[in-house]
Amino acid sequence: MLQVAQLACAAGDRTLFRDLSFIVQPGEVLQLRGPNGVGKTTLLRAIAGLGRPIEGSISFDGEPLDATPYRWAGLMLMQGHLSGWKQHQSVWDNLRSQAQLDTAQHTLAPELIEHWLGEAGLSKQRHLPAGRLSAGQKRRMGLARLGLNLAGSRKVWLLDEPTTALDHAGQTLLVDLIARLVESGGMVVAATHQSLGLETRAIEPRTLEIEPAQRRATRHE
Repeated sequence: MLQVAQLACAAGDRTLFRDLSFIVQPGEVLQLRGPNGVGKTTLLRAIAGLGRPIEGSISFDGEPLDATPYRWAGLMLMQGHLSGWKQHQSVWDNLRSQAQLDTAQHTLAPELIEHWLGEAGLSKQRHLPAGRLSAGQKRRMGLARLGLNLAGSRKVWLLDEPTTALDHAGQTLLVDLIARLVESGGMVVAATHQSLGLETRAIEPRTLEIEPAQRRATRHE
């Protein structure tokens, strides 16, 4: 169980949101909604341990995340809205290196990498430098990464605008990957401006609308 309690996050000296609380159980998908700049990405980064909230707590199975950071790092996968791939490295090498980091395995079966490259529609691009790919194809590399993680220990996926730049086929694959994860007891927290379409798999995601914190008046206003 992932629990966020009375959380407040800031960007610089500006509080983005406050008093945010929710629970995500195994087998659940939580969609984060709200206007641009409200702090959806900041919230995901705080859950991932990449940023510190200014108030409140985040825990998993009753343990504060900052008390067991290495355990949490092995259970969580974050995929941001920027690709993060090494532009001069091939698609194959990028995916292999990332999968080795994700799974803590020094070697991975080439057949498994080939399978998920094929599922993502990138078999023909396997030897191209990642920098040569379109935005949508780089997103498909992220889908291949998620596929490789289905059999691993990272059962909490934090996804930032996962549908951006994906065509219909890519979005269909994304829905299938998320559905397979939650059907196996995993959980997903996704910041998204549009529905993930999980209803097609008879999975009803919950939606949390994040409200911006009220600005405090200053003597200059």
